[in-house]
Amino acid sequence: MKIYKCNIVKFFNRFDELPAYYDYFLLSLLILFIGYYLEAWNGYPKGDDAYLHLTKIKFIIDNFPNVGWNPYQYFGYEPFNTYPYVPYLILAAVYKITGASLETLLIGGLLFSLILFGTSILKLTRLLNISRAMGIVLSLLIFSTPVFWNWSLVGGAYLRLYALPFMILSVLYSIKHIDEINSGKTNTQTFLKVTTVLAITALLHPFIWLFTLPTILLLYILGVKGIRLKIKNLFRIFIPVSVVTFWFYIPYLQMKISVPLHDYTPNPMSGLFKTLPTTVLTLNTLYAFLVIILMLPLLALLLKYAKGEPVKYKRSTVSLLIASLLFSFYHLLFGWFSMPRTMYQISAYDSATWLNLFLLLFIISSYSLFERNFTGKAIKFESIKIGLILLILLELSNTLPLVKDNFMSYTAPDDWRTVAFESKQFLDKQIDGMPDQYRLGITYNRLLTRWINYVYPELKITGGRDVSSQPNMEYQDWFLDRVFYRFDYERYKDMYGEDLPKIRPEYGFTDNKSVSPILWLLDWAGSSGVIFYPNIMLNRNTLQEYLSRPQIFEIESGRTRLGDIYYIKYNKSSPIIVLSDVPTLAIPSDSQNRDNLFMKTLMILSYVNADSKVIIPIKIDPNRISSSKLNQFDSILVTDELYRAYKEELVKYVRNGGNLLIISKGRSRAIESKLNQVTNKTEKIGNGKIAWINASLDEIFDAGDFLTVFNFIQLLNPSLKMEEIDLSTQWKIGFTTENTSSKILYEKENEIAVLNYSINPALKHNQINIFISAMRKAPTDRQGIISLDMYSNNWRNMYADIILKDSNYYNGFLYYPVKLKSENSYPNEGWRKFSVPVSGFRLKGNPDPILKNFNVIEIAINEDAPYNSKNNVVRLRNVTVSFLDIPYLNHGIKIEPKYVRKNPQEIIISLQNRTRGVLLKESFNKNWKSYITRDDKTEELPIYFTGPGFMYVQIPENITAPTNVTFNYESEPLKFHGG
Repeated sequence: MKIYKCNIVKFFNRFDELPAYYDYFLLSLLILFIGYYLEAWNGYPKGDDAYLHLTKIKFIIDNFPNVGWNPYQYFGYEPFNTYPYVPYLILAAVYKITGASLETLLIGGLLFSLILFGTSILKLTRLLNISRAMGIVLSLLIFSTPVFWNWSLVGGAYLRLYALPFMILSVLYSIKHIDEINSGKTNTQTFLKVTTVLAITALLHPFIWLFTLPTILLLYILGVKGIRLKIKNLFRIFIPVSVVTFWFYIPYLQMKISVPLHDYTPNPMSGLFKTLPTTVLTLNTLYAFLVIILMLPLLALLLKYAKGEPVKYKRSTVSLLIASLLFSFYHLLFGWFSMPRTMYQISAYDSATWLNLFLLLFIISSYSLFERNFTGKAIKFESIKIGLILLILLELSNTLPLVKDNFMSYTAPDDWRTVAFESKQFLDKQIDGMPDQYRLGITYNRLLTRWINYVYPELKITGGRDVSSQPNMEYQDWFLDRVFYRFDYERYKDMYGEDLPKIRPEYGFTDNKSVSPILWLLDWAGSSGVIFYPNIMLNRNTLQEYLSRPQIFEIESGRTRLGDIYYIKYNKSSPIIVLSDVPTLAIPSDSQNRDNLFMKTLMILSYVNADSKVIIPIKIDPNRISSSKLNQFDSILVTDELYRAYKEELVKYVRNGGNLLIISKGRSRAIESKLNQVTNKTEKIGNGKIAWINASLDEIFDAGDFLTVFNFIQLLNPSLKMEEIDLSTQWKIGFTTENTSSKILYEKENEIAVLNYSINPALKHNQINIFISAMRKAPTDRQGIISLDMYSNNWRNMYADIILKDSNYYNGFLYYPVKLKSENSYPNEGWRKFSVPVSGFRLKGNPDPILKNFNVIEIAINEDAPYNSKNNVVRLRNVTVSFLDIPYLNHGIKIEPKYVRKNPQEIIISLQNRTRGVLLKESFNKNWKSYITRDDKTEELPIYFTGPGFMYVQIPENITAPTNVTFNYESEPLKFHGG
């Protein structure tokens, strides 16, 4: 039978005739093209971790040779301390020599590493006797895999990609060395290549090294003949490699051991040097690519069999095949038996690689099973090439979005997928007609989804003055869970495994609670903005959080082909070092107990964005109340039990002018008032006073009434004022559907607006009636509260929306869906009270220009009508708009002080004028010490834990300016604790 070959087959047949450098030239062009199309080579480095790498390089440039710094924060940004210093030192040196931007160097290193990685694969395929054409195909197969580019463009794993080619070269030179050992022809040059690439791999990235190490160990153990030779060569290679690498690792290890392994260190040493199973499970992306390389011997075996050639393998190649099978078997067993059934899914990372590998081996195996005399070996071999080319085209259709449907399926369970798609559809409706410059990266691309167990909206808080970062705060992970909706499961433990309060993940959707603590977090972190990455789906509250506050936030966007990256600038950002005159609040709390009084107070403060410009919360040990200098605090918050235990000391504090607040739930009934007072008794003693609070902090937070929380905040800081805006008494029907008959009147003597309405029971659609009240204009960017009392005789089927409008603005409005439907705890008829925050309202319409003020409140009544709904009555009273005076600029703070930072461990702050305290927004750590210097005398000052994990120093009253305050970090010596 005559076989006709297509042109592409002829091309591959003639490929071996081309010069060898054509391989590398062609592969480099393909890498350049794919990266150019995905915009990997231009703009700011892509990916979540890109800014962390840049901050570490910048830190080294600014502080060299003082690079051994590990407090996890430096002037608001977090140097990346997960890796050794070598790659950062190299990039910093290149920066000093060339003067190129750090962004350019990071991207240039990525391009160089990818080309070197492709070259390494080509060399390895040739060592395994795979043809040049097939080597190109296999290399392209890897570079056309979507997840490969996700690694850098979404994950920002630049150092992993820097180290990846050296992992492949380690396997390559190890196989050569093993063959030389078994043949008795050892070569010093090959030995030096093995040790060099192993050392470079370890110095570039520790996790890549943890994968490379067992691979090379297995190769030498299985590949070298004879026990004596195995042991001898293992020691020859790994002793010098260990000496070189650990010389660089010692400072890193010393930091990990010397820094106490408590709640303020997010990366304890044990987290880095976990056992291999945990590492394999965590880094299944790297493992999946490693499997492709390790399966190359099997590929070569099948190719030879398909061509009818005798199958003879070197011992080293068989060792590589056995190592790959062991890794595969172990990975699947560990993953399957160690993870809960609800969590263990084949990830998007795994699915692309395993699918490619399966199809590749399936094609080869299928054609190799044909009888040798069917069409001859040529048809089988060429069909394999054609199948591989088709597979690559399918991969490219994923990587370069040329087709609409994704080749790779989304592997999430149906319930997660439903939630995700419903959220996207909701957001699509919410921002319909919105200009592109305000679209917040909502495109949901199944192809680009990260591990399914972590498919949730992600917040990156940017810090420092010029470099983006996510600050380390003790309660940050807890607060972020409450800011965004998570699609996976409810988290009841924090990042350290400690229990968290069981707050619903849909925080912001419960009755009358829609404020997320964004402003609170940004202020405490000294942050300059928020970054949203392309793999993020926003929740339904986030959009309004920024768009409705143009005086505070500016939205900037940058588009890539993998999605949109948006930077939301915070215009009211506060400095990293603050001279503060705001009141202080001492809260005795047990540091070992997560669910403590201090954290609950932070929760309430964040609820109304009472940040560091309003009050400085300070955590003190309850066992030290008797010995503490309590008079330096403006207020102290204690439980009734603590008050009884330390009554003598606390009463003395009050007599000297202190403000003591006692949580005394159940002592007496609350006093009802328009402002919902949370105190039922106050007592003046000497120059101070005691206020008894009639509810627990949990009850205050869950009260469903922002005015209650505002009243509590006013107790903490009496200088804050509540401003009320009176509403007009002119109510009218603004809109009604044709199915409804309605009439409204206003009872002036009772100050009640009454709506009588009926609806056609034959029509089962929602019927809408709207009250309209005109008022003077109020701002949308301030912390305002809409409060009202509503009566209904049919709560069972009723809903309502509160709508804020500007009578001169026609592009849209703000609305808040209030859940008025009757619940088990409420009767079907009667009065109910609601207070909702202005900041929690959602945008409807086109925000161009942005709605800055409102002077109209509409209350839309929506009612289902499955039954006869005649003679329904709705009454309204006490409809008010209130604002707590919390301005977000220059309130209680002074300008950023003058300071000198000689090295990372020492900050000298100059106080030219009298101030009450110094707030340093770097992570609290017991190794920090503070001193005040005056007239050549030095006095140590206590450093207090404040906010979600920062430091505050109180300046004694007898100290006058000018003077200096010094923060000094005292490193502990390296300690090893035996059993």
